Amino acid sequence: MIWVVQSLFSAVFLAARSIYDKHMLHAAKLSAAELSIYRYTPIALITLPLAIYGMEYTALNNPAFLWPMIANITLNTINMLVYVRIVRNNDVSLMFGIQSLEPLLVAVIAFFLVGDTLSWLGVSSIFIIVSGCFLLQKSRDLECMKKHWRHSPWLWVLIYMTLAATATSFSRMALQSGEVLMYIGGRYSVMTLIYAVIFFFVLYKNEPRPSLKWKYFGTGILSCAAVFLEMSALQVAKAAYVESLRRSSMFFALAFESLLFKKPWNTRRFLASLLLFSGIGLLVFSLTLGI
Repeated sequence: MIWVVQSLFSAVFLAARSIYDKHMLHAAKLSAAELSIYRYTPIALITLPLAIYGMEYTALNNPAFLWPMIANITLNTINMLVYVRIVRNNDVSLMFGIQSLEPLLVAVIAFFLVGDTLSWLGVSSIFIIVSGCFLLQKSRDLECMKKHWRHSPWLWVLIYMTLAATATSFSRMALQSGEVLMYIGGRYSVMTLIYAVIFFFVLYKNEPRPSLKWKYFGTGILSCAAVFLEMSALQVAKAAYVESLRRSSMFFALAFESLLFKKPWNTRRFLASLLLFSGIGLLVFSLTLGI
């Protein structure tokens, strides 16, 4: 059950990274390409040499490993643009609240792509977790749901989480045939190159480029920890269960916002958090019993 701990710690790092990204996008006004370089480069530099040292590159000869990784790269490259738009215009906790529905999409997509089936108690646990996350989102003092649907975060987060859910299912598929470090290293090396080309040869082809700042690579360090823990969990556990536990990032994002930005914590948030972790407890209990 070590994957449960990995999933929860992945959620912590995911929440911290998103808060970090929010600061970078507003204070530094970075583009999607710049943010991607800061995020992906550390992951590639940390994991790819380790994968090569461990001779995990032999997995690249396996089509069952290679083509899902290519599909994941394609989806995540597109999704980064959507992510930047969401985070630039909305609170991180709002995005996480809507994205709490993602485990349901993962469950459906993973069933068709990799044949993951869930127990009735597992499905019930996911619904409780999703309900807790949704209520956490509804507990926010700032509510954006009255905007016109074209400007509502729901539309963009729906697009984002559909692409993310499909990418997660492809990750699950690839990791059934290959190792974690090679998957992460290969995937993020390619994505780093894609955004580096956009940054150096498209966005600033005919004008001075902004200098890269070391302090912004913190998002990459946080991402590396979150991704490594997530992929390690996906290698042994069903995608819907892993992503359900990672939805606790909603709680951690609100906690970080409360600590860093002095945003209030009320009774509704406490009760919603209690429901969220009750669902997580039920899921872990059902898996322990093998139900």
